[in-house]
Amino acid sequence: MQNNPVNSDQPLYCPRENCACYQSYENKITKDGIYTTKSDAVPGQLFYCHGGGHRFSETGYSELFGKHGSFKEYEQTA
Repeated sequence: MQNNPVNSDQPLYCPRENCACYQSYENKITKDGIYTTKSDAVPGQLFYCHGGGHRFSETGYSELFGKHGSFKEYEQTA
């Protein structure tokens, strides 16, 4: 079973409030690799905000941003 929490059918936007391109659908967002955490070996998706020139993770689209637990813990909590 593959974990794919980001719905790729929806247009992507920058979720960072301090970015000049915050929530703009006109800004280009592309996939930019994957990451793992110490507490979870399941890879997460990274994205690149071309207008803001920064990377962010898939958790940027949710309340999980900045938290340091595993995805399994988050699923159990939800």
